[in-house]
Amino acid sequence: MLSCRRWGDVAGVEISDAARALLSGSGVRYWPDLVSVPDSELFGLIRMNWSLEHVHAPNAQFAFIAAHLSPGGRVVIAVPNYDGLIYRLAPDCVELPIHLYHFRPKDLAAYGERHGLHAIRITTFSYPDMFRVAAEVGMLPDVFGGCSGIAAARSMLRTLSYFDRAGWGNDMVAVLEKRPAA
Repeated sequence: MLSCRRWGDVAGVEISDAARALLSGSGVRYWPDLVSVPDSELFGLIRMNWSLEHVHAPNAQFAFIAAHLSPGGRVVIAVPNYDGLIYRLAPDCVELPIHLYHFRPKDLAAYGERHGLHAIRITTFSYPDMFRVAAEVGMLPDVFGGCSGIAAARSMLRTLSYFDRAGWGNDMVAVLEKRPAA
């Protein structure tokens, strides 16, 4: 059913009963919440995909990561980038109340440092479709809505790449590493 086990032992936290039922028999270990993960469990890699912005206590998430990451282990966190171009042009795109917290690259680095995690790399990136949809619903000028078709999307991606490299991409992926014990 799941082929990810071929790369190593896979475990996760899954709040959905239905998703946990799908995992049964797959060999993937899982828990219904962070509190259920045994204190003795250590991981070499923890991945959080577009979830940190939805939690009530990001500091508690970072405390969990620090407590459950092996020395030298890494956490990969993907979240919207509140410094992103779309949020600068159209602040209403921040998706309240769905996103409880908003992060900038420096925020993720600061949370990490507070918990003994060093930011190795933080990369920002954008999707042209975010701008098109924002224009369609009236959050951006119509000029952003003209990005339809592959050629227009590629052209817009080339333009957005300058903003992405400057740290203004609409999403970001942060890789943080747990410092080995001194």
